[in-house]
Amino acid sequence: MHTTRVSPHTGLIVETTVQTQALRKAVEIVGGEEQLGARLGLSAGTIRLFISGRINLPQRLFLEVVDIISGESARIEKPGDVLARLARDGVTSKPRR
Repeated sequence: MHTTRVSPHTGLIVETTVQTQALRKAVEIVGGEEQLGARLGLSAGTIRLFISGRINLPQRLFLEVVDIISGESARIEKPGDVLARLARDGVTSKPRR
């Protein structure tokens, strides 16, 4: 689905696609373009280029954005990462007897 709108920032006509809508929603969920860029390994400027439609969002990144929107993590934590996160959060385990 493609629609067009006038950008309030530039006054230019912008094509809106499912990808740009998903990016906007992900930006909202994670708290900003910089935060989304950090999650995807990109700069905030690159995120803005994707949102504006100046460059096309690769399918791999689109799927990561969909994971963010759906509340699922696309990354699998390693056991050491899980233990470090639990320790940081103050969760401890005692041996069962």
